[in-house]
Amino acid sequence: MKIASNSKVLIPLFHQTSSVFLPSIRDFGLGAVNPHVEFGTYSFMRELVDLASHTDGIPLTKLDLNIMRRMSEQEVTSGNLNFRHGSVYFAAYRRTAISYARNNLYGSELLSESFRLYNILRTMNDGVKEIEDRHPTLVGMAGLTVIPILVVAKGVPISSLRSETGEDPVPELERMQGLVDKLGIDPGMGLWQMSNFELCKPIDIGCLGIYTIVWDDPGSRGLAYRLEKF
Repeated sequence: MKIASNSKVLIPLFHQTSSVFLPSIRDFGLGAVNPHVEFGTYSFMRELVDLASHTDGIPLTKLDLNIMRRMSEQEVTSGNLNFRHGSVYFAAYRRTAISYARNNLYGSELLSESFRLYNILRTMNDGVKEIEDRHPTLVGMAGLTVIPILVVAKGVPISSLRSETGEDPVPELERMQGLVDKLGIDPGMGLWQMSNFELCKPIDIGCLGIYTIVWDDPGSRGLAYRLEKF
């Protein structure tokens, strides 16, 4: 099985998002704009974290708030922990993207965690009202019914990708090929579950497959699902 040619990735890549981001994808393509800049999500989370750090009894640890702060600052640590959000990331293993959908209601960890913190603070600190006044668009989104979406991209140019930490993607593609050659097992068994890529050039919507993720048991945290063409 060949993973990539000299110029293209030959396997499908998977990106999980939600209906919140579909208008931007339709209008501009995948990865053409960063909706978090338009929404003001980075400053929204930063302000919430600042307020939370001065709120007594908040049910979050210092580690939780530190992670949220790093997300708002788009940090990549010296140990290659990636807290950047806003770029489009692809998983080489579909179940990785499906799992992400289960854990991130809004199709974005940054947005989902922002709303989690917002919903805690709105019951504990009246100071949140000033943040609401500065971010009416995001406050309006907090009550939306959100549909999980899977985007499937085929034949993505290697020049349009970076590694998950923003570096040359070729070593990771070579590592994936080496695993297939050495082990000779079906990649669908999870061989590439840690293989992710950042999209650095937009992809037109006409080159993408867009699917709604329909959970077999919406009330559980299980990963049984079906895909419906959007």
